[in-house]
Amino acid sequence: MAYKETKEGPAVCKRCLKRIRMIKKTQGKLEAVNPDPVGFVQIYSPNGYDRYVLEDGRSVYGRSVRHGEQPTEYGYVPHKYTCEAKPL
Repeated sequence: MAYKETKEGPAVCKRCLKRIRMIKKTQGKLEAVNPDPVGFVQIYSPNGYDRYVLEDGRSVYGRSVRHGEQPTEYGYVPHKYTCEAKPL
């Protein structure tokens, strides 16, 4: 992607110019995520589910909360899934 950030915290995507946030993953690398946390229901299998990044840097799988359902976790959506810039 087009971010060359070297620190955690607020940043801007250089491709779509949207606000993003950099979170340090458990492996030590930074990942760009959308800045606002979202509630989701955690699923323990990656098959067909979305990936979310937790505040502590772990990646987990889950699905959107359905009507009337309570989220089991709050996390961040990786920005590469929602970036509005055209692919390179």
